[in-house]
Amino acid sequence: MAYPIPDALLMPAPTASLLQILRILQRAFLNPLRALTQLTWRCARRLISRRLAERPPPRPGLFLPRNSKSFLEYCGSHVPPSPDKDVEISSQVDDSLGPAPQECRGPNMSINGPAEPGLTEEIQNPGDIGNFRPSGSPPLLSSIPRIFPTAPELFNRYSRAETIVKEHTKLTIPPGKHSFARKSREGWTAHVHPEDAHLHIDTVFDTATAFIDEIELFYADNEMITSRRANGVDLVLDLVKSEDGTGETLCGYYFVDHFERIVFWDDAFELDRLSHSRDIGGVTSTQHIMIELTVQFWLHCALFPSAIKVTTELIAELRDVLIHRIGDAMTSPTSTVAESVEDLLKMLTLVESMQENAQADFSGCACILSRFMWKFTSQMFYHFYGEPCARLDKTQSVYGHVPRHSLLIKIIAPILLNAPLTHLRMFEEVYADENVSHVQWRRLIERLDQEWQQLTLFATVLLNADIAFLAIPTVDNGDHAPRSVAQIAIYVSVVASLGSVVVGLFLSRLNRDQRDAEDYVDEAAEYLALHHTSYFGFESLAILYSLPFSLLIWGTFAFLLAFLVMCFQDSNPSTRSLVAFTSFIIISGIAWCFAQGKRSTVQDILDFLGRARRSLHGWKRTGARIAVV
Repeated sequence: MAYPIPDALLMPAPTASLLQILRILQRAFLNPLRALTQLTWRCARRLISRRLAERPPPRPGLFLPRNSKSFLEYCGSHVPPSPDKDVEISSQVDDSLGPAPQECRGPNMSINGPAEPGLTEEIQNPGDIGNFRPSGSPPLLSSIPRIFPTAPELFNRYSRAETIVKEHTKLTIPPGKHSFARKSREGWTAHVHPEDAHLHIDTVFDTATAFIDEIELFYADNEMITSRRANGVDLVLDLVKSEDGTGETLCGYYFVDHFERIVFWDDAFELDRLSHSRDIGGVTSTQHIMIELTVQFWLHCALFPSAIKVTTELIAELRDVLIHRIGDAMTSPTSTVAESVEDLLKMLTLVESMQENAQADFSGCACILSRFMWKFTSQMFYHFYGEPCARLDKTQSVYGHVPRHSLLIKIIAPILLNAPLTHLRMFEEVYADENVSHVQWRRLIERLDQEWQQLTLFATVLLNADIAFLAIPTVDNGDHAPRSVAQIAIYVSVVASLGSVVVGLFLSRLNRDQRDAEDYVDEAAEYLALHHTSYFGFESLAILYSLPFSLLIWGTFAFLLAFLVMCFQDSNPSTRSLVAFTSFIIISGIAWCFAQGKRSTVQDILDFLGRARRSLHGWKRTGARIAVV
């Protein structure tokens, strides 16, 4: 709030001048700031009132946090199975127990071609994704105690390994024993995963049966009668121990729709619990969310291959995906395909061999096919498939991010002969939108490793030449001071060559450890994220990686200087003229190579200084106008 300044007519001249300056400052700063504050407050009040008016009334039994993007209630028409129907239940604890193989159709999505028109629906208010679920939806299944929604990605299959005692056992096979089949629990059908263990514990079956009875009773009490089995819908249960230390058994669940190729729940599900949605920002359409649910569907089929039937149509669909990806990777150097052409050809050969096992119940083929589809569908989600902002180039940013370089790299790059700019561009392309492709990262590591090996070899040759040059009697004057210019230049060349060798060997060793690591993709992502979030981003890493090349070049320049000094000393005019002419041509060629590029770094620095000078000149003019008022 600006207060009026008292009249200064009867005050001394210095005080009146001070009050005049205060009036000028009030008109220049305080009044506009007050008006801007009032305008911002009015706009905020209108926006809040409009959002509150547009929000739908809360539904009973459902609480969604304000401005939450991660809660999803999907497809209210999907109703839990009727207790009157014979529905087989899949349970994680029994290694894919139960569901009969389903034939996947999925007419609403093609993994290769463009998305069908009319399928993309923008979420106008991302803070209320509960609008996905129509009004009049059935009660939430999580109202049953100890039951909660989960997802295939949240299964702990590979962390539930049982242990045994390492001791020698004596076993005797009875006479005539020729059947070693496992006995299944009554009402259950055992399916063993191709790589999984078989679990047969009576207490687990009893607990799962109790939860199933509660679910059926819940649907019967709410009169939710439908034939989900006819629509190819399975219920999957996952029994886990509570994390509060009580040892209580909890039951996670999700439904699988084999026709739509999605998973869904009869509860609000937080999408941030899934790694894909947690890593990617800007998901604003229902079609994009459906791709995430399709990713979970294929992961479910990979965990429970007996739930899917390998058909000729499914094999043909996967073959078409592989052929397109192979052609895209071969014809486009900046393709978004994450696999190499060699790996894709091996996948295609493997898929071709599945044709003989089509229409048969072989869980091995179903598991591998589901893994391939899960992998390709995951890439569709990362690249915003079917969206207007879809990533069509691996270096493209869907968020419109344009890297900006600091003054540090602009000053150091000319000193290091612009080598850091090349490495900086490579890191920015590999880490576009904070996504790392293992193929691109491996190619970058192999390229850098090969480059450093060559630079180390060249630096070793230069080091030998420096030592031999010092052995010339006219160059090394022994213990007599002062040292000549040629000696000093050779000393600089020796130090630069040794620095290039040491740094190159160290970086080669570091990259070799990263490349040979089992989880090199995760390590690469953490390594790049650590540098990306630092103050200077990838600039410090680019400067470090360019040191072997820059030190080698500066060592070569120092050796050239020492050689020219020796040539120009104690030589006749004709020799000096010939050496000078040759040196001029060579130095001109070196300067020409240094100046090549889309934009000179020196010009960037001059532009920055010019903008600073214009800004300073504008401030001076603004101050002059204020003083005149």
